[in-house]
Amino acid sequence: MPLSLTFKNELKLKQKNEIDRVFQQPSIKIGSAFFLILARENQLPVPRLGLIVAKKNLKKAMDRNQVKRISREFFRVHQQILQGYDWVVLTRPAVKTLLPAKAKKKAGLDGVKPGLSRELRNIWHRALQKMPKHPNGKTLCEPLC
Repeated sequence: MPLSLTFKNELKLKQKNEIDRVFQQPSIKIGSAFFLILARENQLPVPRLGLIVAKKNLKKAMDRNQVKRISREFFRVHQQILQGYDWVVLTRPAVKTLLPAKAKKKAGLDGVKPGLSRELRNIWHRALQKMPKHPNGKTLCEPLC
């Protein structure tokens, strides 16, 4: 069954034990000063995503939601490549330096903070490069990376 490009409930890691399972034995672990991405293989036909954006790291709900929105969007668009894994994205305290001191309200994609978006995109691409290679020797993300 081909995946649609929506972010349905079945694609979310909701339960604590599901997220803990990824933390206990990640098969992919990519970190930066701003984010940590962990992944563990699952036996499901779909990938799943868990987001941990601590209020301690980003005080404003608007900023926490922005991080979640950008992560979900990348996941949604690339879910065919991410298939077979449970993914967890965790923010680190330095993430607040990616946000401007005074956020301006703008509509649409103009409101996306470029540093935040760029850093999330970079770390997702690094995570994709850690995924296993096809028998032909190419990584799964080569068309994207």
